[in-house]
Amino acid sequence: MAADPTDGDGGGGTPRHVAIITDGNGRWAQRRGLPTIEGHRAGADVVKARLRDAVDLGIAE
Repeated sequence: MAADPTDGDGGGGTPRHVAIITDGNGRWAQRRGLPTIEGHRAGADVVKARLRDAVDLGIAE
């Protein structure tokens, strides 16, 4: 049976760490007619929210 990709390391449970790749925030803003910095700000808000989620889920790093 193949490992479930939602299990993190394949062993189940909560992963010990996650990676966040912030790519495309500037392009997101430009497509909406906004300055690039607005995309970076929006991306930072999303990263903060995902970090809070990680803490709530017990992810340590």
